[in-house]
Amino acid sequence: MDKETQEFLEIKFNGIDQKFVGVDQKFDELKLHFGVIAEGLISEIQMVAEGHSIIREEIGKFRENVQEEFKEVRSLIKFSYAELDQ
Repeated sequence: MDKETQEFLEIKFNGIDQKFVGVDQKFDELKLHFGVIAEGLISEIQMVAEGHSIIREEIGKFRENVQEEFKEVRSLIKFSYAELDQ
């Protein structure tokens, strides 16, 4: 290979190498940006999960209260019918 061709190829490959350096830097920036976004999403998902847990507890308590009230109502109805039967 002659010297001119070799110099030409060297210049081109050096240019390509510089472009790869730029691409690598952009990828690093994107990884950092994505990491920040991912941390935010993880935090928000944890908040949703905690809220879901609290809601489940509240629904469970509500269900227990409703069941107790139904038992009381049934008892009162049975008592009322017993009085009517007499």
